[in-house]
Amino acid sequence: MNSLVLSVALVSAMLGAESVSRPNIVWIIVDDMSANFSCYGEKTIRTPHVDNLAAQGTRFAKAFVTAPVCSPCRSALVTGCYQTTIGAHNHRSGRGEIKINLPVQVVPAPVLFRKAGYYTCIGGFGASGKRLGKTDYNFEWPKEMYDSNDWAGRKPNQPFFMQVQLHGGKYRGQGPSKAWQNRVRQEFGANT
Repeated sequence: MNSLVLSVALVSAMLGAESVSRPNIVWIIVDDMSANFSCYGEKTIRTPHVDNLAAQGTRFAKAFVTAPVCSPCRSALVTGCYQTTIGAHNHRSGRGEIKINLPVQVVPAPVLFRKAGYYTCIGGFGASGKRLGKTDYNFEWPKEMYDSNDWAGRKPNQPFFMQVQLHGGKYRGQGPSKAWQNRVRQEFGANT
């Protein structure tokens, strides 16, 4: 809940600062990602592009998730609430006959950004043209939470909030080397 309060305060501050240029925000989430990046101190694996993003943006050095599987984690991150407080603690819950609706006081981050005048988008597309965005939340979410899959449709000079949720390293039955190579080729193309 503290994260939600902080988010509301941040958006309120942004609304009050109309004369200041508002930044575009790209929020990258990767399921089951380790911290094996140079910007986190990794010595063996070199990650210059991620390091460049980290140097220009905000890097979370003490962040952790509060659930062992991906969909409850996404639900917590997008709402700023513990999964147990909104009923989204079971993996892939809130589907089919059992719908989980958020309490009215819980507003997902993209909705807060829309209210602040941001164009909200999710995902984008990989080199193959395949949609990358994941909307696997454990609750019913408003479809107008995102304007689009990219920022192309925004008004001139309108800031955007893009949430990029990539698939992580869950490849059962494959060694990490083969899985990594296949994922890179599939998501980013052969010229990577």
